[in-house]
Amino acid sequence: LTIEPGTHFYFGADRGLEFGWNGHDSTVTAIGTAADPIVFAGLIENAGSWSGVRVRNSVASNSVFEHVEFHHADTALDLHRDLSVADCSFYDYLTAAIALPSAADPAPYLANNSFDGSGADDIVQ
Repeated sequence: LTIEPGTHFYFGADRGLEFGWNGHDSTVTAIGTAADPIVFAGLIENAGSWSGVRVRNSVASNSVFEHVEFHHADTALDLHRDLSVADCSFYDYLTAAIALPSAADPAPYLANNSFDGSGADDIVQ
């Protein structure tokens, strides 16, 4: 799946998006630009108003999220495998900006992305 720059997704209460849910191999290429980011957001502008984006193990490790904004999620990006997440911004999240597999090194995720703090954890494992 390729998501084009400037694409916006809006989610209702307790809804979210899951890649690889059926166990079939897939690749996600979500590459926005600084001027035209891809946006995942809740319809309700409150932290935790939607569940977030989940990436399952069946999604290829060469999948990428770049210049993507996440707004108002519970856990904005729940990764079940290590993949590239860079130049992304996380705003107003309830539980965490990124949930990583336990073996993943959190350093690249902290260094290459921005977090608004929200009073929640930036990264959990």
